[in-house]
Amino acid sequence: MTDPSASAPARPVKQPFSPIVALDVELPVSRAALGEIGVRGLQSGCGSAVRRHWLNSDYRSLHDGRGTRTEPGRIYRIEDDRYFIQHNVAEPFPIEDESLDWCYSEHLIEHLSPELGVAWLADMRRLLKPGGFVRVSTPDLRKYAEGYFDPAREFYTSHARRLEGLLGENAAAERRAFMVNKTFYGWGHKWIYDFDELQHAAVAAGFDAAAVRERAFRESAAAEVAPLDIPARADESVYVEIEKR
Repeated sequence: MTDPSASAPARPVKQPFSPIVALDVELPVSRAALGEIGVRGLQSGCGSAVRRHWLNSDYRSLHDGRGTRTEPGRIYRIEDDRYFIQHNVAEPFPIEDESLDWCYSEHLIEHLSPELGVAWLADMRRLLKPGGFVRVSTPDLRKYAEGYFDPAREFYTSHARRLEGLLGENAAAERRAFMVNKTFYGWGHKWIYDFDELQHAAVAAGFDAAAVRERAFRESAAAEVAPLDIPARADESVYVEIEKR
């Protein structure tokens, strides 16, 4: 994922989806409209992980491989039971306040500047109903820092194998500075978090500090949210859920 605040046109998500059907839903999307299509949650920065029964979003378009592409300003039904809005998180989502039970992002916030990360969290707070929560996962600075001082290099060695298998990249696990720089500067990352830094951002966005809870991979307060975590990212990630009280 590149910088979603960049002004240059972005390439569409590589994977095709079919069918792609534009719905007759006015923006801003109302609570009633979301209820009619059975959507209770929003995923920001979905990429190709377009989830069933969720409103998925990305600054990139989706396409069907035959010339049909999504455009900003419309809600689409994707493959019959998934929904999508093409939207740049640098702007507030065109959705009515307090419309959602859950918001979700996986490895999005590290691509945003700290200021934009706080603004995005504040917008998620606006969209949540009281008692709802946003789940955020991102590379965990604590794991990279502890790995740097681990004589056995266990984290860096296993993480390098994952990168090689996932991306086909040659990750030099024996070069600790390489592994640190990769997560700080690779893939367009702007800011790297640990739990405390995520809590700080959440408080700056208007959440209560006590409402920020660290979770394990696929552990969630909602059964509908837990399965969304991608296994390939579990080894390096910190997971938090932030409740709107």
